[in-house]
Amino acid sequence: ARHQIDQEIAAIRAKQQKTKKVAPAVFNWQAILGVKSDTSFEEVKRAYKKLAMKLHPDKGGDTSKFQELQSAWQLAKNHFGLNI
Repeated sequence: ARHQIDQEIAAIRAKQQKTKKVAPAVFNWQAILGVKSDTSFEEVKRAYKKLAMKLHPDKGGDTSKFQELQSAWQLAKNHFGLNI
């Protein structure tokens, strides 16, 4: 019985790995912020602020898109070595 349970758990985990979706912000923060890979931090910061004003829920923006933007901003800061 224990062996069967272990097999079922392994099958569930394998299925989860195949269907696991990764948020686009994880890999493509530059596209979300609309910047190129050689863009300076100051330009990235300006792009973020502009989009944040547009997408903020209090300004009529979509909450999920704003959260995606926040994730992209965090990744951008990490890319530039900033943990502000």
